[in-house]
Amino acid sequence: MTHGDTVVYTVVVRLADAEGVSPEDLEYTLAEYVDPTVLERVGASRSSCRLTFEVPGYVVTVEDGGEVTVEPVSTR
Repeated sequence: MTHGDTVVYTVVVRLADAEGVSPEDLEYTLAEYVDPTVLERVGASRSSCRLTFEVPGYVVTVEDGGEVTVEPVSTR
C-alpha cells in the first residue's frame, strides 16, 4: 500500500481540496479529531460500516470500502 492508497491520505486531500489549500497547509491535523487507525479499519472493512466525524467547517464520512465524503457543516 502506498501513501496515496490510505483512507487517511484520501480524507486529508479531500479536506484540503474543500479548503482550497495543499494538505500540508491545513490548520489542524486529522489525528486531533479522529484516530487514524480507526479510519483505516473502517475503510478496509468488508462489513457494512460507516464513521462520521466533524473537523472545523466540515462533516466527514468514511464508509466500508474506503469511500470518503466531505460536506460543509450546515449553518443553523
